[in-house]
Order: sequence, then C-alpha cells, then structure tokens
Amino acid sequence: MSPITKKLVDFSARVILGNNAYPSRIENLSNEDVCLLVPSSMPSGESFKGSECTLEFSNPSGEKMNINCTVKCTYKTPPHGLTNSMVMEVKEASEQYKKLLETL
Repeated sequence: MSPITKKLVDFSARVILGNNAYPSRIENLSNEDVCLLVPSSMPSGESFKGSECTLEFSNPSGEKMNINCTVKCTYKTPPHGLTNSMVMEVKEASEQYKKLLETL
C-alpha cells in the first residue's frame, strides 16, 4: 500500500447531502479522501457519518467535477466553532479526479 499524499488546495465547492446543498471550501484532497470546511449551520458530530453525498467543484482550469463520497466525520473547527470541518471518503476516483491530483 502506498502512502496517502494529501494535496493542499483552496477550492470553493458545494456538498450535496440529500435535498440540501451546503457551500464549502476544500482544504486538502487525496485519492482516498477530501477534507473541507462547511458552514456552522451544518450539523456536526455523528449525524451525517456514513451518509452518501456528492461534492461539486471546479478544478483550476474551470472544469466542473462531481465526486461521489461518503461522510467519514464532521466536527466543530477549533477554537471558536465558527465553521465545521468535514472529512469525506472518495467512493470512486474518476480519471478526471486522478488527473487533477497529478497536476497539483
């Protein structure tokens, strides 16, 4: 098994969870998972763990990407809890997504 390589980024994104869409910022990504900031209005804790969702964002060249994910965890971002952090497992990395990781 190769080591996980996280790519630090700052991409604007949307998390589609059920019938709700939440604005977010992708902080880092890898073949295995994506870490992002979501608004504090989005519940944290165990409420979304295991939920299926779609992450929508555009790569630096403007190409739109949709990644199917599963929520691993959400938690209030210290120290003030003004945002929440979310970690999502990438269910299946598309060729488009893999190319993005190679170019970052």
